Amino acid sequence: MPVSQAYVDDPWSQTNVAQIYAVFSQAMEHVGGFEATPLLMVAVSGGADSLALCLMAQKWAEANGGRVHAVTVDHGLRHEAAAEALQVEKWLRPYGVSHSTVCWQGDKPTSGIQSAAREARYDLLDREAERLGALHVLVAHHADDQRETVVMRKMRGKGLGLGLAGMAAVTYRQSCRLLRPVLQLTKADLETVCRVLGQPWIEDPSNQSRSYERVRVRQDLMQKTQQAIRSLDADVRRSQCDRREMESGLAEIVVRYVRFSPLGWAWIDRDMWSIAVDQDLRQLCLARVLQAVGGRVYAPVTTALARIEETVLHGSEAVTLAGCVLRARRGGVQVMREVGRVENIRHDAVKWDGRFCGGSGDLKYPDTHAEVRTLHAWLDGHSRGENTPSRSLIRTVPIQKAAVDGCLAPVLGYDCTPDGGKSIKMRFSPPQSLTYCHQWLAPLGTSIIS
Repeated sequence: MPVSQAYVDDPWSQTNVAQIYAVFSQAMEHVGGFEATPLLMVAVSGGADSLALCLMAQKWAEANGGRVHAVTVDHGLRHEAAAEALQVEKWLRPYGVSHSTVCWQGDKPTSGIQSAAREARYDLLDREAERLGALHVLVAHHADDQRETVVMRKMRGKGLGLGLAGMAAVTYRQSCRLLRPVLQLTKADLETVCRVLGQPWIEDPSNQSRSYERVRVRQDLMQKTQQAIRSLDADVRRSQCDRREMESGLAEIVVRYVRFSPLGWAWIDRDMWSIAVDQDLRQLCLARVLQAVGGRVYAPVTTALARIEETVLHGSEAVTLAGCVLRARRGGVQVMREVGRVENIRHDAVKWDGRFCGGSGDLKYPDTHAEVRTLHAWLDGHSRGENTPSRSLIRTVPIQKAAVDGCLAPVLGYDCTPDGGKSIKMRFSPPQSLTYCHQWLAPLGTSIIS
């Protein structure tokens, strides 16, 4: 646990740290959109990366009339994690940074543990942001992480041509913006901040284990020449420009040709296929709609989209992809949740089936004719300006398991109070926003299209 001995009265004035902080400040200005007294929530694991981010965020917040709250996620995978969270709280207290710890509860997967832990971490941060009323969550992904991500995506052939753009500086979760303001800084830069400030940090031994793909990629990148690294960075910058243009075009297409129901399905106007001549843009639109309706964190791969696009437009049968059913209808394509193969259903007060937030209790999709008939009649009598959905669509609306006669679990203003229970309020809010451009401000639950 390295500790600097070179502490000065004003360590921020040292040339190298001042330059690093200037890059951070410029990144914060770029992501923009902060309130007058911003509350920044920073994910802090105890490593040098996240501690340096937190300390720079605190300095920035003080200068802008705001404050920082640090959150440590205990995944329950290492015995040391709880003690490390307490150490982080102790370290941050003298800086005036408040702190909380959130824990990943329940059974853990036996494979794909890093991917599952990452998504659990984002879910927990999103919940904590909602609890605190924080609109901005900062994470410490840096330039080295970006290179690793790009190489890994390239190896898997993912990204709709945008994989080389890497991680976006701003993405939108269900309750907050996820900000990555140190993507232009290296791990060495962040360690420099900690050393100059005299701030110790924790080394995670798993970061050295070649059993993880990211570690293998990281170690392989360390063997590359500086020229190869510069070439990779240049590819990333070009791809990021392409992504900004693509996301802007996507936002326009979504507003023109896509409609979402607050009950969780979507309609794509057939004109989208004739007017949006860019195939990559059309497929990106289709991918994001499937991602939203299916409650998925990641979009389907390009090859599957090309096949499904052709089939749904020229075939007569319904087709399935990414947890969704697509049906060609006169004038467009209907996209709804595939009920028969629901995966990773979460019965908690925050998220259900990856796409409904704010409910409570034990929910399910209607699976009997009686439940479908009851729900159809209920919706017919409680319309909020929307046509009563077909029976097939009704099977994708969650209901309260214990409710008499299959009561609707309310979505975006639909109210129900099961016998003996309290009123439940839910909203359709997928885990990712449809676009990442700055004009598109939130996931569906709070976006202009809902």
